[in-house]
Amino acid sequence: MKRRRVRRAGTSQTISATDEEWDDVQSGADEAGMSVSAWVVHCVLTVDPLPRKHRRLVLDEKQQRSVSRAVSEHARSLRSDIDAPSQVTEDLGALLKARLETMVRQGRGSDAEALLGQVFGDERAAIIAAALMPTIRTTPVSARKPKGKAPRRKPDRDSGQGELF
Repeated sequence: MKRRRVRRAGTSQTISATDEEWDDVQSGADEAGMSVSAWVVHCVLTVDPLPRKHRRLVLDEKQQRSVSRAVSEHARSLRSDIDAPSQVTEDLGALLKARLETMVRQGRGSDAEALLGQVFGDERAAIIAAALMPTIRTTPVSARKPKGKAPRRKPDRDSGQGELF
């Protein structure tokens, strides 16, 4: 186990810095009104109180230009496709209509109308329901079991077709 170093008056430590970095250190100490030594210790023990001149961006310039070009190309492609907005509208309408039809078939037509009312308001919901909801029965259709077996018919020998085998 290491023994803790006791700081004695007059003890010095050495750090290395470029001339530009040392100028920044000295100007930071001057701005803080501290000695260089006290300011360096303060900086080491706290979170970067001196803003750096050139903080690295998350993306460098080349990456930023690449992202900018990609976004611009995407925007141009969307503007060039004249039918895109109408296709989206048609697709959303078809999805909504299919869902509403399913809810009506399941006997949940009133739930569908209530949901439309929550989303679009009562007046618009009535218009949408009239346009998209089918006018089929709102009660669920149960599967019915056949009452009995139908009698099998004997094939006609005189059907106009000859024997195959």
